[in-house]
Amino acid sequence: MDSDQKPGFLRNTSFEDADSGKNPVSSIGAGKPYIIVSTIVRGFTMTTSTEIREAIDKAKPYYSPLEYFELEEAAQYKSEYHRGQILPMALDCANHNLIVGNLIAALNFALKKQRDYHLFALGLRLWIPQKQVCTYPDVMLVAGKLEFVEGRKDTITNAVMVAEVLSPSTADYDRGGKFKLFRSIPSFREYVLIDQYEMHVEHFCKTDDHKWVLSEYDGADAVLRLNCVEFEMSLGEIFDRVDFESESEERSPSNNLIK
Repeated sequence: MDSDQKPGFLRNTSFEDADSGKNPVSSIGAGKPYIIVSTIVRGFTMTTSTEIREAIDKAKPYYSPLEYFELEEAAQYKSEYHRGQILPMALDCANHNLIVGNLIAALNFALKKQRDYHLFALGLRLWIPQKQVCTYPDVMLVAGKLEFVEGRKDTITNAVMVAEVLSPSTADYDRGGKFKLFRSIPSFREYVLIDQYEMHVEHFCKTDDHKWVLSEYDGADAVLRLNCVEFEMSLGEIFDRVDFESESEERSPSNNLIK
């Protein structure tokens, strides 16, 4: 690379070979280019990675679900799929991981005697066919046989319960838009939202007459009880070892990332 050229970074974006002399940004979406994920783009001058991102956003390429799945297999970082758009996910903070770990450990123990349920965390995708959305729930329960997207073993469609740890950048979306997406899944019956900055949990349950009821829990002695499976856990256990003070010092919205 010449001394006056600066590298840019592209993620989950396809383009023609930069060494061919073509402008990688202007050729986005043309032909069947190869994929470069989180790597340096050589052979063209770009002052900042922000300029590359702005060029990509302007192009607004549409990706099919199949293209998204193929990109995810090669990507170093996870992204979600929303109606043709691929949206990168932010890295999780310490509190987020502690809360997910505490919940998973307790659920896994409780399910040892309830063999009809399958528990997943972070790694497995949930496909919402009616909305053409694919997401990575923090914690997910499936009752009975797993129903996979055709041709895949890493993406299911029949979650009965989802738990999400809230972040400043996505709390409103998790309560609103994402919840609406999940409600379009026929098997979906419970939704748990966990605050990572204070001991607070929101628990939505679907009743037999198809209404959703919200219960809220505060304080270490409060107990979360699921309806779809025999399970209860105090908030003191959910938030075990979580450092609210250190986390609040760094509390700030993320930029255009799903977390």
